[in-house]
Amino acid sequence: MTYLNAHRWEELILKYLPNLEKFYLKYRAHCDEGYEPRMYRGQANQFISPFWIERQSIYEGDIDFNEIIYSIHPYK
Repeated sequence: MTYLNAHRWEELILKYLPNLEKFYLKYRAHCDEGYEPRMYRGQANQFISPFWIERQSIYEGDIDFNEIIYSIHPYK
């Protein structure tokens, strides 16, 4: 889940990739029976900060059978 830390991505992009125009990330979490996803439980969505809004990035989470697919991509 550390790959979905918006603050770390923001820091990395600002420091090392300041000219980056498009950012895509897809993370898949496998779910076994009885699995409860722990993504942002009790926390606000970090991908709605001014940094991500200015870049028109969208955060999505989809459940597909036995996995959860989290993605960050530019708004189309």
